[in-house]
Amino acid sequence: MRRLTLAFCILVVVFVALLFPFGHHASHKLNIRAYFRSASGLNSGAAVRVDGVNVGSVTSVRIRPELGERPIEVLIAIGTPYDLAIPNDSLVSLTTEGVLGPTIADIDTRQAHGARIADNGVLATKELTPEEAAQATKRVKDAIIRAVDKALPDAPITNSGTKQTDSAK
Repeated sequence: MRRLTLAFCILVVVFVALLFPFGHHASHKLNIRAYFRSASGLNSGAAVRVDGVNVGSVTSVRIRPELGERPIEVLIAIGTPYDLAIPNDSLVSLTTEGVLGPTIADIDTRQAHGARIADNGVLATKELTPEEAAQATKRVKDAIIRAVDKALPDAPITNSGTKQTDSAK
């Protein structure tokens, strides 16, 4: 009787395991290409997000000088357990996770209304101009200064414009 019960339990476990496979298997796969002027900090294996949700990874970053103005080819592999229809007029940008985090590819579909992109299709890219990058850097610098001012309101300011703390005296 014990053997029969044990055999029945094993069959039930195997049956349940077949019905509910372990892990998330991507049944919907899509490869996309994007071309950038610069891909500073982007590496193979970097995360790919669609509207902030992780859906894949960068499979290749390579230089193709023959492409002219946008010589950096980035290959993206997307895999989800559900059908993900990315419009062909979506934009890919490179961002960082936090201030010092790794560079990731972010696909923005919020303003896109085009047809579904085909496998191995190309998406347009959005890159900061040098002026936009300078403005963003200034905003980050100003935010850091405000945070230091708030955290150390009575610390004297040195000749270099930085706050002097007790450990620096």
